[in-house]
Amino acid sequence: MTTQVPPSALLPLNPEQLARLQAATTDLTPTQLAWVSGYFWGVLNQQPAALAATPAPAAEMPGITIISASQTGNARRVC
Repeated sequence: MTTQVPPSALLPLNPEQLARLQAATTDLTPTQLAWVSGYFWGVLNQQPAALAATPAPAAEMPGITIISASQTGNARRVC
C-alpha cells in the first residue's frame, strides 16, 4: 500500500487563510465564484504598464512562391 498525503498538506494556504477564504465565499453563487476566480487570475497575471505598452517588433513576412503544374495544359490559361 502507498501512504496518502492528507489534502490539507497540499494546500498553499495555512488553516487560518483557508478558513477566511471559505467564510468569504460561503454565500456566493457559482457565477460570483467564477468572477472571483477570474479576478484573482487577473491580479496574478498583471504586468507593469511599461511592459504591457511596449509592442513586440514586427517579424518580416517571408515571401510565398506558388508553383502550379497541369498535365492537360490548363495552367497556362490561369497565368
